[in-house]
This record gives sequence, C-alpha cells and structure tokens, in this order.
Amino acid sequence: MKLDRSSLKRTTKPSRGITLFAVVAAAAMGIVPDTLAQNATPEPPAKQPEKQPAAPAANPLGGPKIDAPSQAAPSLVSSDFNGTVRRLETTPEEAAVALLKLSGEAKERVDALFARRGKAIEEFVTSNLDLLTKLDTAGKTNNKRDQLMLGLEAFQKLNVVWKDGTLFDQVKAMLPEDQRAEFERLVTAYWNALVEEGKNIPNEDGNKRGRFEIVAGERLQAFVGEIGRAFERGVKSGRLIAEFVLKDLNLTDAQKARVREIIDSEAAEAPLKEDDKRYEGLFLKILGILDEQQRTAIIKRFRGE
Repeated sequence: MKLDRSSLKRTTKPSRGITLFAVVAAAAMGIVPDTLAQNATPEPPAKQPEKQPAAPAANPLGGPKIDAPSQAAPSLVSSDFNGTVRRLETTPEEAAVALLKLSGEAKERVDALFARRGKAIEEFVTSNLDLLTKLDTAGKTNNKRDQLMLGLEAFQKLNVVWKDGTLFDQVKAMLPEDQRAEFERLVTAYWNALVEEGKNIPNEDGNKRGRFEIVAGERLQAFVGEIGRAFERGVKSGRLIAEFVLKDLNLTDAQKARVREIIDSEAAEAPLKEDDKRYEGLFLKILGILDEQQRTAIIKRFRGE
C-alpha cells in the first residue's frame, strides 16, 4: 500500500473527515490548556497619530525634506494576492525564533529542541507507513471506529513529541527572559490572524466556527505539514526505502548494516526522490545480499502482493 501524498497537502479550508488521530494529536499538542488557542484576543488596531498642527511653509532654498522610513514590527503574518493569510512552511515557533535571531547557548538549546522533534516525527513516519495509510483510508471513508482505534495507536507512538509539553511552552522556557515577550507576541499575532480569517469560513455543517474550532483545525493542518516534511526527509535520505526493505525479512545484523550502507552511499551523492530511477539500481544491489527466501519475499513486496 502507498500513502496518498495528497493527504499531506495543506489547505486553508476546514476539511471533512479529519481522522481522530489528528484530533487526539491536537489535544495532546496543547489546544485545550493553551491560552493562545482560547483566551488570546486580536491585537488592537494601531493607534492613529493625533492630528498635528500644520507645519510652517518650507524654505524654498532649503531643498526637499526627506522623512526617515518607518520600521514595521517583525511579524509572521503575511497575505497572498487574494488576501488569504499565508500559512507558514514551518511551525510558528520555528518561524518566530528565526525572527528573534538568537545566538550562543540559547540558539543551541532551541535548535537542539527542533532537531529532536523533527527526528522523532521522521522516525514515526518511517516506522509507521502502514499505520499512516490506514489512517488516511479511515479518514476518507469516515470510519469512526477505525479512526478511534488507529488514532489511539498513533497517539501512543507519538507521545515522545509532546510528552514534555507544547512546543510553544518548551521554546519559550529556553529563551532569554528579554526575548520571551516578543516570541509570544509573534506567535499570538499569527494565531489571531488565522482566527479572524477563520470566522468567515463556516464548518462542514454550515455553522460559524469559534476560536477553539478554528485553532484546532489550524493546528491539525500544521502538524500534518510537519509529518509531510518528515516524509520528504525520509525519501531524500533513503530511510523510507530502507524501512520498506528491512521490514519482516529477518535480516541478519550484517545484512541490515549492508543495506543501510548501500542506501546511505546513494543518498550521499544526491537526495533521492520518490520516483527516482536510481531505486532500480538500489533494488538490484539489495537483492544481491539477500538469500533466496528473502529475495522471494521482497520481490512480492515490490509487486504489491
């Protein structure tokens, strides 16, 4: 079975058939207790400057007056040509930290946190392709029972991602005190913008959505984006094919090491692609280190039997 890549694409519309896995994951990511999700209010509009008295007539011999350009506050919020809030290609927390331009130990701590999270999600993806495929199918068929059972299984396997709290809280705790307020302002303003936009988009029942529902949906989409990026990293590094090849073949330790060596060597030359023709060469090399029973099993697997 193949995981439908289209299910990992982002959308600004509230989607139908969101799997319970996503709902459970959203709750675990801190939607319920997160003040950003429930209690934050939109930033007040910028205060208009008071009307100033007319300036004296300019001296005709003094040359043109050049005003200093105003410096806009950094923001994660931007719009597409049609006015839609542009969704970030990373988590809001990563994007906010990038604007803070950290250095020294603070940067090392936060970078290590992001790396650990990315690795954990990538390991979940590469080790659970069957589960993700089943979740995708359950969501499309709206099978509530399967969504519940598969969602709970996925939640347990992803516990390492959120067991230490929300990403927002973890990052904020690692920042220097004088940058925490700015970090919170950046992230809060982003969610506020999405909420204001989301109020104009009804849910699948045609009802107006509240802040909780809007933020929950956006967090789900953001997490699906993280999974999609982990999928791409797995493809480029060859880890996905390695997991596919090694699964249930009862390989010896020496065979496993050799398979990974072959794939790592190929990926080191250039990132692999999902439809890369180099997979044919990899397949032949891998077949060469398998015994007859293993070769038969892997050929059936590639044929989808």
